[in-house]
Amino acid sequence: MRLKKTGVMRLLVVGLFNYSTELEQALRLLESNGIDRSKMMAVPMEADSNRQLISGESRELSFDVGFAAATALGVVGISIGFVLSWGPILWGLISTASGFMAGYFITRLISARKKNAHMGRHACLPELVIIVRCEEESLEQVQMIMHHYGAWKLGIMES
Repeated sequence: MRLKKTGVMRLLVVGLFNYSTELEQALRLLESNGIDRSKMMAVPMEADSNRQLISGESRELSFDVGFAAATALGVVGISIGFVLSWGPILWGLISTASGFMAGYFITRLISARKKNAHMGRHACLPELVIIVRCEEESLEQVQMIMHHYGAWKLGIMES
């Protein structure tokens, strides 16, 4: 535990926020309650940089599901082909191609919908990290203000 010469513990309060006018009001209220502007820091979060990684993974998954569906339907097509007029080879090829296309495109459709749903939620994710250095006596007040003005999460640590 670090103590200053005066015996007062200094803390860092970290909050996750969406950028809004309420956030600006919270910062102004903190400032008016004795927290100096130099003791507050706002860190904007970076844009989503792993989108290509996610789309590459979904493409790979689509091929995997396509090949699995092709194998399954190919076996079924060959089995049924012994009874049908074109024979097992042609029905095996037709069902294999159909299985791959169905598995691939259904998986791509589902992953596209999930991506769109994720993008809709992405707009709601925290955009700013607010860090406030305060004394132990004002900790409860800082927490209350940050929670009241829309902090998603709060973290506290010694500075």
